[in-house]
Amino acid sequence: MQRNFMVMLPAFAAVYAAGCAESEFSVAASGRGRKGLHPSEQVRMAAAQEADPPKILPVTYYAAGQLLERQGRVESALHQYRRAVAVAHLYDAAHHRMGLLFSQAGRRAEALESLRKAVEIGPSNAVYRNNLGYEFMLHERWTDAQNEFERALELEPQFVRARINLSMTLTKLGRFDEALAGFRTVLPEPDAYYNL
Repeated sequence: MQRNFMVMLPAFAAVYAAGCAESEFSVAASGRGRKGLHPSEQVRMAAAQEADPPKILPVTYYAAGQLLERQGRVESALHQYRRAVAVAHLYDAAHHRMGLLFSQAGRRAEALESLRKAVEIGPSNAVYRNNLGYEFMLHERWTDAQNEFERALELEPQFVRARINLSMTLTKLGRFDEALAGFRTVLPEPDAYYNL
């Protein structure tokens, strides 16, 4: 008997499957179109497709840029930061990230422009000022670099990176005593002399 059941099972499944195609629960029997949607649902879907896309917040573009940056996809990250700035022109963090990426890519003029914009929008951000100062160093604009590092240190007196950058800039300006004094505040004595 079990053997007869096993033989009948595939036959029953084939008949059942064929019957399902025509059952009252099938797509064809319910009046649904070939996409499986009722005509009224198709109308709603068409209206939704014609509607304006939802507004994407600048912080979403910024987060996407950060993710792409971590993946090493610099141009894609820059695209997302540009989109963030297009939605929110005063988005200082996006201008800052663009400046850093431009700088890393050797696109100095764009880096300087983006970092300046970040500082213009967020003048009390010591990190922005330090990074703008560093970009000035790369352009060998020592006095501009010095001014930005000094402003960064006014905002955050214990900002070690800004102190080192200022001391390096003072060295380039030939102000060795001031540079050594700055290095000594954040480095061991041998390292302070080494950096001169």
